[in-house]
Amino acid sequence: MLLPSASVQDLIAKSGDLAHRWTVEQAIERLAASAEGRLPSTHPPVALTVYDVSARSADALAKAEALADHVACSPTLVTLDLSGNKFGCAGVRPFAGALAAGARLTALDLAENRIALAGAQALADALGRTASLTMLELRANALADAGAYAIARA
Repeated sequence: MLLPSASVQDLIAKSGDLAHRWTVEQAIERLAASAEGRLPSTHPPVALTVYDVSARSADALAKAEALADHVACSPTLVTLDLSGNKFGCAGVRPFAGALAAGARLTALDLAENRIALAGAQALADALGRTASLTMLELRANALADAGAYAIARA
């Protein structure tokens, strides 16, 4: 069962990694370093806030795909805040794929990303294949009734 969005914000407020906003490149490096044992085991990336996967960027989809690949493989990442990137349906699909592929995320913030029906349907499909996600933030998107219904049914 997904929890209210306030829970995502509470989790964000308690996380040191989320207090710092990471570029996609920094987030990928941090996840890779953790996976390769180059980070102290006392501080693995458990939560990340990533801010530059913007649809205004020419390489936004490539950035989203690269980050999603690392998210899918991360043994420690449980909270990911991608709010405000405005990457749309194309940008959300790689993260839906990461969820379906076994990402261990328990909280995912996708607020203010211009996600419409197609993105909502991709997320709904992924939610049907993951048991770990308990918090999903989707405020200020363009889901419409059909998108919200698809996610609610998942």
